[in-house]
Amino acid sequence: MMMAMLGGGTAAAETEGQVGAATPFKPVKQVSARAELGLTVSVSSTSDGALLLSATAGDLSFRKVVYADGRYQAQIEQGRDRIAFAGSEGRMVVTYGSKSLTLSADQDDQQPARVRALIVSSPALRQFRRLAAQLEATGDVTPEILGLRVTGAVVSEIDGDEGAVRRLSRELRAKFTANVRRVRLRASCYDAYQDLVVRAAAQMEQCMGQFSVWNPMRQVCAGVWTLQVESAWFSFLSCSAILR
Repeated sequence: MMMAMLGGGTAAAETEGQVGAATPFKPVKQVSARAELGLTVSVSSTSDGALLLSATAGDLSFRKVVYADGRYQAQIEQGRDRIAFAGSEGRMVVTYGSKSLTLSADQDDQQPARVRALIVSSPALRQFRRLAAQLEATGDVTPEILGLRVTGAVVSEIDGDEGAVRRLSRELRAKFTANVRRVRLRASCYDAYQDLVVRAAAQMEQCMGQFSVWNPMRQVCAGVWTLQVESAWFSFLSCSAILR
């Protein structure tokens, strides 16, 4: 199950369905691709100061708006099938069809099961999870691809893969720690980004260590990590020359 972040919610988490539809954005400044997966990913900045990550793989499309504090609104589409996720401090709203359900730290024990029952029939979700698994197998953590993988881990966690977020966190920590140790001063945007991601991973491990394997509070820890990494991702792309 996936319980969302500690604390109170924000208005951004209430956005349902039309992610990015009413958000004007500047011309795309960065494009990445993995030809073997038929995947193209682009990042652009929006007029309200957020970042928009867009991706297509065949008939699957993905859009995610990320804000400086880690709040995000993600939408996955395949044909006429559409599913949306909006995460902020204190909650996550999952929307499929005309129905929305909220995951939060104070929910009842049956809410995660209700959410899984809501999204289980979504072809778009199934296809996105397959793409997320393929990306996980590549080990690609470039910024554009990682933006997809973070949401892939969150979606997988909601859909029943309870170790998805922690696996990604540990992978990033293993890949970034050596460089963080070498760079004592934050010499670049990327160094600062890696340091933030490693710190988020360490905090999540410490948080999870306080609870038993079956305690749902471990999923709250995973939710906090998600916001921290989304915020670090935003900071890196905003700081670097990628979007300039």
